[in-house]
Amino acid sequence: MLFDRIPACSRNGGSHDWKNGGKTWNRGGLHNRLTRQIRLAPFTLRECADYTASRGLSPTHRDVCELYMALGGVPWYWSLLERGWSVARSLDALFFAEGAPLRGEYDELFASLFRHSEIHRKVVAALAAVGIGADRETLIARTKLADSGTLTRCLEELEQCGFVRKYTPFGKKTKGALWQLVDALTLFHHRFVAGESNPDERFWSRSIASGAQNAWRGLAFERVCLAHVPQIKRALQIGGVLVRVASWRHVPDDVHPDGAQIDLLLERADRVIDVCEMKWSDGAYAIDKAGERKMRNRLETFRSVTGTRCAVHLAMVTPEGVLHNAHSGIVQAEVVLEDLFAEA
Repeated sequence: MLFDRIPACSRNGGSHDWKNGGKTWNRGGLHNRLTRQIRLAPFTLRECADYTASRGLSPTHRDVCELYMALGGVPWYWSLLERGWSVARSLDALFFAEGAPLRGEYDELFASLFRHSEIHRKVVAALAAVGIGADRETLIARTKLADSGTLTRCLEELEQCGFVRKYTPFGKKTKGALWQLVDALTLFHHRFVAGESNPDERFWSRSIASGAQNAWRGLAFERVCLAHVPQIKRALQIGGVLVRVASWRHVPDDVHPDGAQIDLLLERADRVIDVCEMKWSDGAYAIDKAGERKMRNRLETFRSVTGTRCAVHLAMVTPEGVLHNAHSGIVQAEVVLEDLFAEA
């Protein structure tokens, strides 16, 4: 496969050409003249690892995952990496250094994809502020946009282009749909790039262990996992079972004052529901007493509120597995980072 000739963006925004790593866009030149549309999916972790290897780079799988958290699977972004760069140096060079090639990518991307991109930006900014996702009413309140077909088209276009995912929470059929921002570069932009007119050229290296970076890694790793559900199903050895992928949340009330949020549920035809907890950590993930209590509360809240009669299993998705201690018995299945690099 000639990686350097693969289109560098999987998002649909009209016809587009990519030549020698550059990009030119044409939003409407082929209107009603297209014979076929091809949906270009982003690279997976494995494909990004293969691509970097083909260019003589040798990042570890952990490095690939951390870069994927910021770049997603767009090949052109990966083509900008240089041999010998660490993850921190790469992100500094791509986003924060003088003339950084991806510093203005967010603005250029939205201007190229959408004719009225200011509406799309408002929606994306609102979703970036609520990591758990938002329903239509919440988006209207946060963006001050009218409840109209314009908003509907905006959400449809963002979903088609891979910026957001739309999901109906577990136990609901059509009403109550939520939208969640999942695009890696967009999340990174809103967390660290937007609003910084004169950034520190070594911002990422200097703040490598900051609370802001650690919180972002936790959220970004969840998004990486959501992009690799087939690999998670394979690791759980349920590839041969019919599985419905869902999410779920419960707003705090008098009965369950803490509420609960589950980003990934695998509802299996064999009457088992795998509740996937996705946690980023430097080593084996250690569950302490408070963590076990929180997980048990989440599972019990889910059982109580949904009234499910299925068995509910807790599956942990972590880089290096779960540290076995007095509180790890709650875990019934484990998925590690290497599993996410498997073929789907």
